[in-house]
Amino acid sequence: GTSLNDVNGNELIKLTATGSAVNELTIANGASTTGPTLSATGGGANLNIIMTSKGTGSVQFSKAAYTSATITANGDASDAATYIICNKASGLAVGLNDGTTVGEYRIFTNKGAGVATVTPDNFAGGTSFALAQNEGCTCVWDGSNWFLVGNQSAMTIA
Repeated sequence: GTSLNDVNGNELIKLTATGSAVNELTIANGASTTGPTLSATGGGANLNIIMTSKGTGSVQFSKAAYTSATITANGDASDAATYIICNKASGLAVGLNDGTTVGEYRIFTNKGAGVATVTPDNFAGGTSFALAQNEGCTCVWDGSNWFLVGNQSAMTIA
C-alpha cells in the first residue's frame, strides 16, 4: 500500500516508493531500559535521516540529547558524536575534521584540568580555540568552515 490508515480510513503515514531504492528506515523496539530505535539502513554509506516540515513549520522535539564521546589523549574528535567531552589532566590537543552536512554541530566541554586546544581543519575564526577547565562552546559547520556560536569569554581564539 501507499499509506497506513487509522480505524476511520484516514491517513496516518503516507509511503512513497522510489525506483531502484537501496536505503530505508529500520525501526527496532527496545527492552525495558532502552527506547526504540529509528535507523537509516541500506546499501549507502554515511546516510542522513531527513525530516522535512511543511511550509514554515518546524521539526519539534520534547527533549533532545546528543551522542557523546570523551577524548582523553591527543587526537581527532569523534566524527560520529556531536558532544565531545575533553578530559585530560594536562594540555589536550584535539583535531576537528570538516563536517559532512551543512548545519552539523559539535559541542565541546572541558572537564579536564589541562587546557583543551581544538584545531579544526577549516575554521572561520582563525586556526584554533582553547577551552579552560569547566568551559564549553558550540561549533556549526557551514559547508566550508566551522564557526563558533556563542563562545565563552574564557575561551582563547588563535
